[in-house]
Amino acid sequence: MHKRLRQKGWSEKELKRLHSSKLEADRLRKGLARLVHNYLFPFVVASAIIMNFVLAFVFLPLFMMLNSASLFLIIIIAGVFFGLMFENLLYHVEELSRFRQMVALAVVPAVAAFGFIAFAQFAHFIASYIGLLGVRHNPIMIGVVYAVSFFVPVALKRA
Repeated sequence: MHKRLRQKGWSEKELKRLHSSKLEADRLRKGLARLVHNYLFPFVVASAIIMNFVLAFVFLPLFMMLNSASLFLIIIIAGVFFGLMFENLLYHVEELSRFRQMVALAVVPAVAAFGFIAFAQFAHFIASYIGLLGVRHNPIMIGVVYAVSFFVPVALKRA
């Protein structure tokens, strides 16, 4: 945060005053405010993971019906959109350490890729069970494409 404020022209005196008032606010934070502050980051990460699993579940019929080009285009659009939303959430969580950001940026796309791989494999199972002769997609490729497209907005924003 200090780096961004320095870029905007803040002086060292203003940054020190900001830091001391921030420390005082942390000391005075009580009850529900402290609880929300401590658990906001895990809630954001958990909600992003759940959101990605729900999205993979919604894609289940698409895995069985669409050809590769259409499916991958939709996956890329959804990945970029959800990546932008996740980046926006991470950006607005105050006082997020660099380590926690890196953990979130590694865990969420990896779990999302796993969800897409699992649901694509499940779609193949359902299609073969009911005798649907649809298009077969590589589940690993689906997961990788979604994870990369999810991570692209984050990488571009932080570059």
